[in-house]
Amino acid sequence: MNETPPPPPPNHHAIITLDLSSVKELASAQQDMYELVVTRVRMRRASSDADLRGHPRGHDEENDSLSETSHWGTLSFPVPIPDYLLVSESRNDPDSIIFPPPPLEDILSALRHGNNKLIVRKWKRGACWWNLNTNDDGHRWFSSFLSRGNGIHSRLWRQAPESNVIHPPTEQEATRNFAAWKMACAEVDGYKLARRALRDWKDRMYIAKVVYFSHGETRRNYVPPPLNLVPYSDDNDFQGQNDTNNHEEAFTEPWAILSHFDHGAQYKVKRSEDDDYDDITINRDLNFDLKLSSSTSFEASQFQPCYHYPTTMVKERHEFGFDEPHPRHGRVPTEECLAYVKMVLRDVVFPLQRYFFFFLDPWQRQDELFCNDHLREELASIGWVSYSRPGASLPMGFGLRRPGKRIYHNSNTSVPQPFQYLDMVSMYRHTLRGISLSLSYNTNDDRTMSMLDMLKQCSDALHNEWIECSNSWSALPPVLCHLDLQPQNLAFCHDAAESDENNKNHVTKWCRVAAVMDWEEACYADPRFELILLCRKVLANRVQADEVWRLYSRQVQLWRDEAKSLYDEEIDWEVGPIEPWLKLECVHSLFTLLLQLLDGLGGGRNPWETKTDLLGKIDRERQRLVIMGWSFCDINVVNE
Repeated sequence: MNETPPPPPPNHHAIITLDLSSVKELASAQQDMYELVVTRVRMRRASSDADLRGHPRGHDEENDSLSETSHWGTLSFPVPIPDYLLVSESRNDPDSIIFPPPPLEDILSALRHGNNKLIVRKWKRGACWWNLNTNDDGHRWFSSFLSRGNGIHSRLWRQAPESNVIHPPTEQEATRNFAAWKMACAEVDGYKLARRALRDWKDRMYIAKVVYFSHGETRRNYVPPPLNLVPYSDDNDFQGQNDTNNHEEAFTEPWAILSHFDHGAQYKVKRSEDDDYDDITINRDLNFDLKLSSSTSFEASQFQPCYHYPTTMVKERHEFGFDEPHPRHGRVPTEECLAYVKMVLRDVVFPLQRYFFFFLDPWQRQDELFCNDHLREELASIGWVSYSRPGASLPMGFGLRRPGKRIYHNSNTSVPQPFQYLDMVSMYRHTLRGISLSLSYNTNDDRTMSMLDMLKQCSDALHNEWIECSNSWSALPPVLCHLDLQPQNLAFCHDAAESDENNKNHVTKWCRVAAVMDWEEACYADPRFELILLCRKVLANRVQADEVWRLYSRQVQLWRDEAKSLYDEEIDWEVGPIEPWLKLECVHSLFTLLLQLLDGLGGGRNPWETKTDLLGKIDRERQRLVIMGWSFCDINVVNE
């Protein structure tokens, strides 16, 4: 058995320690989230291998006493020393002055603009729309090369200690950990790509900056540090999880530090000249210590927060022909959801997709397009990547287009590929095969077998109808999709000058999106995936969906005309009809609901409904398909 590979030399890392005055656990359905208030930022060079797993307890390095600036505890983590620091060290100049590592600069900048606050997010679950709400890593229900972020799979196994072989986790635990890790990478890169795309947008909404990611280091022997929120005493009120299990056999749940956002106020922190860290330099020993001032002043904000949409969601709504219950957050009321979606298109979807339509456009050669290593890595975690030999055959729908159509596939198979319509059909077929094999020992359940037969016909019909009707339009440039633009994942504001005191928290007329959060569903995909989920999960009926589809089609036509003038080339972007996408989303929901019904989530997202409720949802989805012309879906799935 191979021994556990050693970590990189400790002197190639620095340890950053944040002294905390408070830690507040935030509401989150699947993950852990905390709000930190920081009073002091320290840094030193890592002195031992143990330092790379997190500093165990905050203290003053000179007198070994507890920090006087912290009333709660500390958070410590290692950051790599950049190459330019190692170069300056080679000059053997003890008085050389260097700039701090980028993670320290990012943290200080986030603290300055966030009133000394940061957000910590820890991932425990990996269920999302793209993997049918399962925690499956791709080996149980569908082929692994179909899953999001396939190109980064090997990195996890390189980071996992060999000693795991001695005490292997259960298969369910392993798949859950694997899916959580992939989701964390996708969400982190979703934030990064969104910030990149909206960098120059004049009215851009706020996108949190990821200032540290536990699994961001990609060196072969690097062991990710656990989240160590260390309290100074055991009698504090905070009841969050403190990961003190640092032994190498444990799986390290991924976590990240993000910048804090409060759309109700703009802070200007009062600092003395001694506290000014706009131009920080440090010595070769990496010693840094900054106590933060707690006094703040507020600048007048031209916008006021609006809480109308998050607080007025309804638990049951007449939706695409049926009364549909939503046991979790609910849905936007019928009379308001069309205005809501138009606002989301204007503030989020259009500016985000424009960047990909024009900057990451299909006219650029792929080797030029992905010459930026950071961009390629970010896209790799949210698209699919095959590292098979060049020229290897790929399943139908894997980014390939019919002859005569513009393609996005490249002979360099390490280039991230976007999810397309037929890729999802391939996923459904593999999932259907996996379900059938798992049920092969029990063929007495006629209802289940009827549903499986119906889903096979649905998958075949999706494929055939897409091939037949896609002759009338071409592929659209792939984009970053959020895929969960519901009110609970957004922050809103409105113009304070045009609102009155009585309605400032619940007026919608001047409402706009102030921030976009929770990018865990992020994917590199056909832009119509974003649109269809807005049409099906946010809008309430076909009339509204058709109007939004026409609105988006007109916008793409404007982009097409603009692109023609810019590139002096014939561009044939066409959105096409909505029906194939409505059917795709219905079939996707049927597969997801059936996996819940069969308890096939692999430890993933638990259903919030009873078995009867799930059967009711399945029945309504198949009736919607009947209404759209698929008579073979007219089967009985409810009655025993």
